Amino acid sequence: MLAYGDLSEIVHQRSRLAICAVLYEFSQADFGTIRDLTGLSDGNLSQHLRLLEDAGLVLIEKGFVRRRPRTTVSLTQKGVAAFEAEIETLRAFVKTIDNAGNSKRSVGNLEGTPASEPL
Repeated sequence: MLAYGDLSEIVHQRSRLAICAVLYEFSQADFGTIRDLTGLSDGNLSQHLRLLEDAGLVLIEKGFVRRRPRTTVSLTQKGVAAFEAEIETLRAFVKTIDNAGNSKRSVGNLEGTPASEPL
């Protein structure tokens, strides 16, 4: 049986998981792209990025493009490893739940009613 403690306190939070997923897919993204794809507000995204940066999971680079400020973000190697570990843990949870559900359906539900009887 898997322990819920296997989930990352940093990565597992919904918004940070979404940020990591975007960065995992695109390798690097600018602030506006991450904001648009995750649906986060500027302030909320900034806070989550700061937490991910403090944990060493993302690299934030600030620069200018045609005299306009531009912030780009990418996962560090540690960030890639943390995201992949989180996804593997979630896959294992789903597999465990599927297996438990299949065995419960064959012997009845939690209330002791046989699977063939309606609830």
